Amino acid sequence: MYKLLMVDDSTFLLKSAKEFILDGLDSEVTIDTVCNGREACDYVQKTPPDLVLMDICMPVMGGLEAVKEMRSGNYKGPIILWSTDPDSYMLQAEKNGATLVLDKLEDQDRICDVIQEYLI
Repeated sequence: MYKLLMVDDSTFLLKSAKEFILDGLDSEVTIDTVCNGREACDYVQKTPPDLVLMDICMPVMGGLEAVKEMRSGNYKGPIILWSTDPDSYMLQAEKNGATLVLDKLEDQDRICDVIQEYLI
């Protein structure tokens, strides 16, 4: 069983994305959720997931800063950032250690395929 951490300040998005990801993956996965980058860094340090899917723009700590902190804390797993404007963040995300940046408006099947690819 794989463990995925989803990070977003929108509880609606967390709920709906969790549902379509669980429905769309071939692997057995548990999904935990937190609401900002600070909570994500704390979570990853205590119980490292197999994959992190994280929003870029959030209060308290955004995804770009959280990726940098996770990588400096030696988290080696894939960190996929997502945003409604991924092109604006691509270079900084790569520099900070993100594995990939996805568009939140991407087709749900594509998002599931990417997650599945990095979990295997």
